[in-house]
Amino acid sequence: MKKEVIVLLLLGILLVSPLVLAQEQSQTQEQMKTYSGFDRFVDNVKMVFSFGDKKVMQALEIREKEINSAIVNTKNGDDENAEKNLERARKRLQFVQNKVSIDTAEDVGLSVDEIINDIEGEEDLPDSFDVYVLEEKKTRLTAELAIEIGGSEGQTQSQTQERTQTRTTEIAEEIMEIDTQIADTIETGMDVDLNKIDPNASPKTPIPTDGSICCKKTKDGETRYHWDYEEDCLNPEKIKGEVVDTDVCVALGQEVLDKEDPKSWGSVDGGVPKECVEQGAYDDESCEAIMAKLPVCCMHNTDGEITYSWDPRDSCVIGYGERMEDESLCA
Repeated sequence: MKKEVIVLLLLGILLVSPLVLAQEQSQTQEQMKTYSGFDRFVDNVKMVFSFGDKKVMQALEIREKEINSAIVNTKNGDDENAEKNLERARKRLQFVQNKVSIDTAEDVGLSVDEIINDIEGEEDLPDSFDVYVLEEKKTRLTAELAIEIGGSEGQTQSQTQERTQTRTTEIAEEIMEIDTQIADTIETGMDVDLNKIDPNASPKTPIPTDGSICCKKTKDGETRYHWDYEEDCLNPEKIKGEVVDTDVCVALGQEVLDKEDPKSWGSVDGGVPKECVEQGAYDDESCEAIMAKLPVCCMHNTDGEITYSWDPRDSCVIGYGERMEDESLCA
């Protein structure tokens, strides 16, 4: 009887082992895949149609895929695309930092720990991953801050002051310290690049004399630099940028664009609609709510009788009405 049991166990092991091996190989192959453009497009669409806490969790998932892809690209020697992955992941983290709530804070913290462990578990990753880890740590701090602030609701004033003023101040100081570390690291990296320039050579691009500044703009993970007026650079109706040191644009030379490409970097594509800017709504959720209430020329068909009226955009839908491009019909 014992022999029969042993034989059955051996047969079971022989049958299960190939399945386990196949599953492990499948998981390994999946981990070695890069984040394809199509998959990114699908996830970005999901992001657009997600709201509130779901949008935060979707952003975390996308950033995880970008990091996994960055690691794979690095191992494959594709440093350029790895840097693009890191930049996209950083943008998703910055969204999470602005949107994290007390309901998502714990999940955000756990996700941050997982990603940091994954990165630190790899060998021979470039220094850019170390800079990225700082952004992850900053995200964890913002999640903790959401818990501190949210947890103080319903307490007495004295309890609130005692609980929040000390820790929130500490968190704010820690976040500022990380921001300083990130800025110092980026500046140091730029100094290395600038030192490669021949000091006796003339600038690769002339510094404008009309008051233009060096403007950095990022869209869909792609970064561009322009000589631009500061008010235009920071205009949220365009792709909002940031002012960087003039030497950066000088060092980049011909890579700096004199004008924005209207096809992909113009005042509409990638910017915040004027209606939202006027009300100070720069995030997707708030702006979408405002745009949904804007009046549009709407056609109604009631028992064969056609009428036109100005209705909110979100109520002029198939079955209740149809938006008309010719607004003169509602005049």
